[in-house]
Amino acid sequence: MPQSPSATWPRNELTTEADRGIRTWQLSISRFFVVTALSSLAIGQPLLDLYGAHPAIFSSADLTRTESWLFVALVLLVPPMTATAVTVAAHTIDERLGRFVHLTSCALLLALFGLVVARHVSSDSDIVSLATASMIAAAGIFALATRPVMTMWLRYASLLAPLIFLAFLFGSRSGPLLWQDEAQVVETTPTQNLPPTLIVIFDELSLAPLLTSVGSINADRFPGISGLADASTWYRNAASVSNLSEHAVPAILTGQLPDFDRSPFSWDHPKNLFTLFGNLYRIDAHEPLTSLCPSAVCATQADVQSRVLQQEIVVDDLLEVAAGLDLPNGAALRPVSIAGLGRDSLWSHAPLSVDLPLPAVGSLLQFSYGIAGEEAFTSDHADGVLFQVNAQYADGSEQTLFEDTYIPGVDPVFPEWRSTQVDLSGSEPAVIGLSFITDDRGNANYDWSAWSEIEITRTVERDGEPTVGPTTTGPTGNSAPPLSAEMSAPGNLRRFLEDALIVYGHLSLPPSLVASLPQIDSSWGDFTDHANEATTGNGLESTTSVQPDILTEDEAQSIDIGEIFQAFRKSDSGAGQLAVLETMVEHLIAASSAPQIDERPPMAVFHGIIPHRPYELTPDGRVYKTDTYANWGTSEHPLATSRQFYQRYLMQVANVDQILNEMIDALQQGGVWDDLLLIVVADHGITWRPEANPRESVHDPEGASDIFRVPLFVKLPQQAVGRIDDCPASTIDVLPTIVAALQVSTDWQFDGADLTSGCPAREERDLFDAKGNQVEGFGEGLDDLFERAVAYREWVAEEGGVGAIAAIGRSAPLVGGFMPDDAPRSTDVETWTLDQRKALKSLVADPPAGSAVPAWVSGEIKIATDLSPGTEGLIVVDGIHAGVVVQLDGAKAGTVPFSAIIDVALLRNGPATTSLTIHLPDGSLFDAGPPSD
Repeated sequence: MPQSPSATWPRNELTTEADRGIRTWQLSISRFFVVTALSSLAIGQPLLDLYGAHPAIFSSADLTRTESWLFVALVLLVPPMTATAVTVAAHTIDERLGRFVHLTSCALLLALFGLVVARHVSSDSDIVSLATASMIAAAGIFALATRPVMTMWLRYASLLAPLIFLAFLFGSRSGPLLWQDEAQVVETTPTQNLPPTLIVIFDELSLAPLLTSVGSINADRFPGISGLADASTWYRNAASVSNLSEHAVPAILTGQLPDFDRSPFSWDHPKNLFTLFGNLYRIDAHEPLTSLCPSAVCATQADVQSRVLQQEIVVDDLLEVAAGLDLPNGAALRPVSIAGLGRDSLWSHAPLSVDLPLPAVGSLLQFSYGIAGEEAFTSDHADGVLFQVNAQYADGSEQTLFEDTYIPGVDPVFPEWRSTQVDLSGSEPAVIGLSFITDDRGNANYDWSAWSEIEITRTVERDGEPTVGPTTTGPTGNSAPPLSAEMSAPGNLRRFLEDALIVYGHLSLPPSLVASLPQIDSSWGDFTDHANEATTGNGLESTTSVQPDILTEDEAQSIDIGEIFQAFRKSDSGAGQLAVLETMVEHLIAASSAPQIDERPPMAVFHGIIPHRPYELTPDGRVYKTDTYANWGTSEHPLATSRQFYQRYLMQVANVDQILNEMIDALQQGGVWDDLLLIVVADHGITWRPEANPRESVHDPEGASDIFRVPLFVKLPQQAVGRIDDCPASTIDVLPTIVAALQVSTDWQFDGADLTSGCPAREERDLFDAKGNQVEGFGEGLDDLFERAVAYREWVAEEGGVGAIAAIGRSAPLVGGFMPDDAPRSTDVETWTLDQRKALKSLVADPPAGSAVPAWVSGEIKIATDLSPGTEGLIVVDGIHAGVVVQLDGAKAGTVPFSAIIDVALLRNGPATTSLTIHLPDGSLFDAGPPSD
């Protein structure tokens, strides 16, 4: 007689399956239902609830609809399927082992559920988190093992998985991504010949830091923005409507006030710039956060994305080339250890020359070099070793590209690898080979030397079709053009899952472990790449997907230029964002001047996550990194911390300004400028006030002014003279103004106004915080803007251009000047360290954009006595005061951590010498000597 289902279902985990007459497949299904219920409680519900509330996560990640479905399925099914598979495997070995594995899986899921509950109830106690997790896990396992009803109820509770899925699909803001259709392009009839159009939306670009004391753009520091103001209408009294990009950018592109229930996808904003002009213009769009452009418009974004997609970083390893050569006697390829750091090297007897043919013409040569032997660094000899690299040309001539000499008696150093890079772009395409020459300078003590990490880094165009097709907006992805296959599917889903693990860690782990995770509150994704964001207390995030690590003592001499270029030229880095803008402008110029199969005029719409954090760029386009001192002593030195972030922001804005200046020059030289309709605006700003949230301090006057005051420039076709308009403009006025300027007829109703037809009457503007609450008290005047500009000028003077950004505090006038030769030795400073000491020895002449430079330095200063208020330090590089250390102001005896910004324009070619000057309140200067090793 067959048994009833209730009799065959497992009822007690402490008895054997044979005792209960249960088939293995029945047991496996039962256990799958149990772990599904627990996984839904512990993982699925908290993770999908958070992701469902933030659709911008999906938009910024560039996931396709299929990938989004797959993500939801993986969250709900992979944990229970994995646990079940492991349990089944264990069961095939031994029934008791299978039972143990199953109960262990349940215990882990119960503990995770307990951690989530504890973090939800009390987020600041490790003891509460661990105790809650332990009690829930212990009680749950005891019930599972001894109470059959527990297993039964958990089987029923497995219905949570489909319920969670349905709640995500139909009850969350992100759910429509899985089923909603895109917005449709409207049929619009132009009333004139449409001009080329360029719309540039910057992110976190505040207005006050751009101004002088008289309210004009600071032309010395920001000549590009100043030039734009001189050729356009500058709406100086413009304000954003939201401090959150996922609402601020749609407001610009729709002309509507934010609806905080809407997602940043086209179906929630069907009336937008792309659907209005999609049939009138050929549109190139870069939307790294929103997805308002339907794929019917932006899936065929022509050449701009193809060109970017076909760019590829190629790194040729010349040591591999050397391995295929017959090396001269006295040379070999072998591992060499210097200062304990081993590398595969071209090891040679000195004097010797090794010729390496180039496998391809390159743009950057990078290598490390050193002397293999401790005795080489004794200071008893004045002679040393000469390292030299010569380029060989097709006509037989040679040119010295690099030269450095170790002279221990003159410049004693510890055994170390030195690293450098040489720009070969000026020699292309004539270079056919390189000679690596080692000369012992006549002293046999320096007998053996080594060259390592010899690489040529270059950017090439792929032949034929791009390996990755153009990305699109809407539910099939957004239009951010990745620069490598790594940045597109399936890599997108992989990185999205990695981010989800980090997010889940923040939701569940005890506070002490959460502190070690990458922060998730300053970006929408790529959290691992933003792990060192200074504003979160972990240093500057080197954005993006493979960021270079912080320069450690051993690694400072081996900067990998290939890695840096891959990291910082990708479209999700600051430099990469600007590269996309440059590419889009080039395409706009070409499409405006050359005959096109498609006769529609070009429109480029660029939203760049720049100068938004991470602050990684110098004014000349190089990159720098920070470490944990980037957020040193916030509670003790909040002003100094905020001011340093502000300095870094100004450097990044200066690089944005440089690109903007070059963009205007290119448009003028390309013959597009006169006819062009150009809009330059920002989605919102940021505040640097001490101890204030940089983006959420909107309900106090100073924070609101910093965050909502944004630049807005409108250059109409044929506009030749710039002017300032102080009417109370808003970013929701952008689209109505574009419609009027292009004389396009539409019956759409906008919340914004056409700025070309007059000044909108606004006694108080509509501003909203991230939760949709109205921000009160923001009137139509400009007094608050000028007050904020004055306040920030007290931090960093407006005079002096970009070089003055490093000149702060009482010591500002000394930056750029020479350290006095007769400065007495300081008795206050016992020793001090400089983390970037070795990095400063890797400086090169005419460095390319994207290369590394120590624009931010850090270390510790050990002081013997308390210092007077007003005491400051100055970082000295090659005898010149290059930056100010303000952390000595009133410092107590002991070890003082410091960090400082230095003016990179003062850095010279070749290994730099460093020292520290102490500047006392009475103006006297004391020499604290070089940093200790």
